Amino acid sequence: MAQVRWHANPDSSTNVSTFFNRFDTAQSKTDGDCNPAGTAAASVGTVVDGDYGRVWRVRKPRGRQRAELARTNGTSSTFAHGSGEAFYYGWRFKISSDRNIASTDKVTVWQWKTEAPGGKQNYPLNFEYANGRLFLEAFGPCLNSSNRLNSAWNSCSGSISKRRTTLASVPVPEDTWVDIVLRIRKGAASGATGGDPGTGNGSVEFWFNGAKQTLSNSGADEYRATIINGKKANHRTNDGPFSQADNVYPKWGAYNGKACKYDITAYFDEMRVATTLEAASPATHNPIGNSSSGGSATGITGSWYQLRNVATNRYMDGNGEDVATNSSGSGNDKQFRFIQQGSSYNIDIRKTSGTGTGIMRTVASQNRLKLTNLSPRNDGDKKYDVRRLSDGSYSIKSTNTDKFLQNNTSNTVTLTVRGPSGNNRAKWRLIRVGAAKSTVNQKTPLESESDILIYPNPVSDNFNIDLNNIESANITISSVLGKTVYSSKVTKSIVLSKSNGFASGIYVLRAVDNNGNTHIKKFIVK
Repeated sequence: MAQVRWHANPDSSTNVSTFFNRFDTAQSKTDGDCNPAGTAAASVGTVVDGDYGRVWRVRKPRGRQRAELARTNGTSSTFAHGSGEAFYYGWRFKISSDRNIASTDKVTVWQWKTEAPGGKQNYPLNFEYANGRLFLEAFGPCLNSSNRLNSAWNSCSGSISKRRTTLASVPVPEDTWVDIVLRIRKGAASGATGGDPGTGNGSVEFWFNGAKQTLSNSGADEYRATIINGKKANHRTNDGPFSQADNVYPKWGAYNGKACKYDITAYFDEMRVATTLEAASPATHNPIGNSSSGGSATGITGSWYQLRNVATNRYMDGNGEDVATNSSGSGNDKQFRFIQQGSSYNIDIRKTSGTGTGIMRTVASQNRLKLTNLSPRNDGDKKYDVRRLSDGSYSIKSTNTDKFLQNNTSNTVTLTVRGPSGNNRAKWRLIRVGAAKSTVNQKTPLESESDILIYPNPVSDNFNIDLNNIESANITISSVLGKTVYSSKVTKSIVLSKSNGFASGIYVLRAVDNNGNTHIKKFIVK
């Protein structure tokens, strides 16, 4: 039985109908902030993201109430979640708004939606976003005065907030990618006979950035899901006719009456339904790769990187006109980005002023790298071939000299004919430090990728853990189920092996440095 049951892959088709039943834009309100007259229409399409390649983009203009991709079925990729069955729903998510979304204006960005209009539960589960946080909400069914399940949602007494339980909330800064996985068991008919208002054998579990979340009951006056060991909520996840396999289904986007106040763009990637956590997790799908024929690296544009040399552990440094290396990775003059030029790349430096600001160029007569003005970009001495190697590092070759960039013994960056095979000085690690926008993005990433380096990742045998810019730290490595597999104090680096107790799966490393700061990194063991 295939592990992945549904995958909305924009690399194989950019048509909504290939993977989804429809794109919902209809308005249910045309008063107050929700007045579509004179506003732009909601839209959906795909864009190329610098970190993750082609992704889905849903745009909901201010004044519009709804922009949602509905149902896991289409012309070539279909899935129906049957009663009594449990599946993992995974996706990568990023959101942007024209202004901060107030805490009182939670915008729905995902729904587990009831088929029948005005059903007894309407939306058993929601993800809602406000003020830099994502909330997992469980909504209880509507009961009549006898506490029985035979009242329609809209005829139930009391406010909707009385039927809401907040199961978890997590920090999600705008313009920041996060990984989400839900395990939903859809309630079976045997657990909901006779109008029983109970769980109907339904349940939900939640993983955020690879870590399983502790669930709790909060933010509701009346409804309470049943929490089991802090990790699982027994909750009614099926509404309407239990005989229908698809009477409850997912929707991704931006929606509700309060959303009308905002111009919102939501991005979705690696949208999957699977039978296992690993198959559904976005973390298991590597965003940076290279072509099957061994060609240039792909998916490296759109982010700033530190370039750390494999042999010396020093960082490429553009502090002056000549490119050199430095033992410290701090500062914008240690950050570079790749701008695609056909099959090659320009390499820009991030710093915004000072000597050498601009783009990297090859000085063939001196066998050196220097920084010069950005324009024009198509000069031959400004183009580089970047290839990802089998150990996860990269080679960078000047296209007009056919020589590789290396960290030489005097800690400058020079050109060499000796390639990366057997020459670690010509190998560089790309450490992502932020989105490559027109202005420097000072937001702190959720995961300090510049502080922890794990390679190779995925792991097949031995692997390295490097503390980057950290002298020492107490590290703990846990499975996604929360079981601690390894803990120790580490100075600078350590080499571990699968034989240290690492079975196949996803792991989360937490490192607490001497200043009490916590750094998090995920990795995969094959």
